[in-house]
Order: sequence, then C-alpha cells, then structure tokens
Amino acid sequence: MPATLSFSLNQARRLALAAQGFNGRQPPATIKPVQLNRLIERLGILQIDSVNALVRSHYLPLFSRLGNYSSDLLDQAAWSQGRRRTLFEYWGHEASLLPLSMYPLMRWRMQRATHGEDIYQQLARFGRGGRIRFAAFWRRFRNLVRWVRAACRPGRSGLVRGGTGARKSMRWNGCSLPVK
Repeated sequence: MPATLSFSLNQARRLALAAQGFNGRQPPATIKPVQLNRLIERLGILQIDSVNALVRSHYLPLFSRLGNYSSDLLDQAAWSQGRRRTLFEYWGHEASLLPLSMYPLMRWRMQRATHGEDIYQQLARFGRGGRIRFAAFWRRFRNLVRWVRAACRPGRSGLVRGGTGARKSMRWNGCSLPVK
C-alpha cells in the first residue's frame, strides 16, 4: 500500500513552483551559458514571440527562472555560429527555440514540410503560390518605407494637420504625413 504524503498549502505551492524551475534564481554574475542551456533542456522548448511590451517575450521565461541574466547568453545560444550555438529555431509548437539535441527528433517533420505532405500540404501550396504575392507586397512595402523615411527627415514639418493620435505622434517625432 502506497504511503500517504501530506503537505501544507504553502509546501504544495513551493513544490509546484520548484518543479517548474522557479527556484533557481541567482545573482547575474553567476549565470553562465551552461545554466541557461540546462534550463532550456529541462523546459524542452522556448517559444519565440516578438511581442515587445517590456522585452521580447522569449527572454522572460528564463528571467523568471534564473533571475537577471544577460540576454546575450540566449542570443548566442540561439543565433551565433560554431560551438556557442546550442539552440535551433523551428516550428516545434509555435515558432520556438529548441535544444540542438532535439534536431534529429524533428527531421521527420522537416522532411514532410519539405515535400508538402500531411499537415504541410496547404502551407506548401501557399509557399509556392505566395512567392509572387510576397514579391509584390515587398515592392509596395519598400516604397512605403522610402516614403516614410523621406517624410521623417529632420526639418520636415507642416504637412500633418488634424488631431488624430497617430498624426500627433508623428508630428511629435518630427515626421510628416500628407493629408488626404
């Protein structure tokens, strides 16, 4: 017969947080690449998210578990060349950073995506047909960027009229938009 364990509510909370890695905070100077890599191996995946309210979201899970670490450690692990790179970017769940040790486990999915098989059929069709649409979009986008850069040159003023928040913001930052 299994032994019955009893925990207080506080002990149960601490146990649950420790199981998720929230008990390893350290002073910033002591956090090394090996600790960061060990944590990501334990998590299994680090979802990339470009939302930037405070900082890009994929930096936050490591901060909450390790404490104040240098974001350069993650950048080097994910996007450097050579031995310092220990992560790869892939659509593991969402856009994710995964430990290199998981690369062989994802090869079958990469092969199916390359051949447009199974769940990747629609994506492959979009990719083949989307190249033309993307090229047209990119031409328009580049023209828009050129126009905005020209409109935002220092010393340009007087073209923006009206009271919308976007226009006020552009005016505040020294940019001008023509009024239609």
